[in-house]
Amino acid sequence: MRLLAGVLLVLSLKAGVAEDWRTAGMKAQQHLYRTEYAEAAEAAKQALSLSRNFGHDDTRVGSSYYLLGVIHREWGHCPEARTDFRSALAIWGRQPVRDVHHISRAAAGLISVLAECDDFPAAEKAFRTYEADLRTGAVEPGDRAQLLSLRGTIARGRKRYAEAASLFEQALQVLESNHGSPMEIMVVRNSLSVAYTRVGRSEDALRESEAAAAFFEHSKPMQPSYVAALNNAACVLANLKRLDQSAGYFQRALDAAMQLYGEDNYIVARIMLNYARVLRENHESPAAATWRKRGEAAYQRSLLHSTQVVDVHDLSR
Repeated sequence: MRLLAGVLLVLSLKAGVAEDWRTAGMKAQQHLYRTEYAEAAEAAKQALSLSRNFGHDDTRVGSSYYLLGVIHREWGHCPEARTDFRSALAIWGRQPVRDVHHISRAAAGLISVLAECDDFPAAEKAFRTYEADLRTGAVEPGDRAQLLSLRGTIARGRKRYAEAASLFEQALQVLESNHGSPMEIMVVRNSLSVAYTRVGRSEDALRESEAAAAFFEHSKPMQPSYVAALNNAACVLANLKRLDQSAGYFQRALDAAMQLYGEDNYIVARIMLNYARVLRENHESPAAATWRKRGEAAYQRSLLHSTQVVDVHDLSR
């Protein structure tokens, strides 16, 4: 009877921890939806801590790392996001039965954040590593469009810009012909604008980036894609030598980015440096020097803030 009572007590405690884990995860997702990144990360870390009560290889640990990866990616915290996604992949990769759905989601997150943070060689390596899972998991139209977009991102990183533009166009066609969500469509159109810029189709690039910016401007809460679209439009206008208009878009991008991320952030720093280049080309040297110095300082501070403690066991494969 004592043994049975002990077993029931353990089961009861496990059930309580499981409920606490679900509650923390839900809380993290709610904060993420409201773009309250610090609060979302704190709740997700609590979920991660609770999940370890079930063992280091429990799928709940992988799910918690994946959630943290999504939060850190949207927050513009590159080192943390890549570590989170890799930890999730390592844990899901050690399961007795390979869960392609979970692995393909985490792989897509890892590849995307590596590309967004300009580490294209690592993004390409990750794509090759998980390509089979990504292809197997691309069942729904949204999944197929995501795979095409990832291939487009890799092609852009290889400087095969015409191929990248074609792949993004294919992704857009898949979404539009299968009733993809407006947000999914606009994200792809924003990526397409970058590829169009690289192949010299500046007017087409401006059309796509301005359409994305106009759409995301009215999204509540504010989305990271809004910042990206404004930055892309500003860069296209600079290429077209419409420097005054470009400066206006950069100001809007900075205002939105500062509201979302604060100043000590990689994304904010990159926008500042882009803005400094445009000001220099517009012969506004003092302002250009100020923004360049500010951007470099923001970038350095973002590196100092990018610290994370990870269980080595979670990263091993």
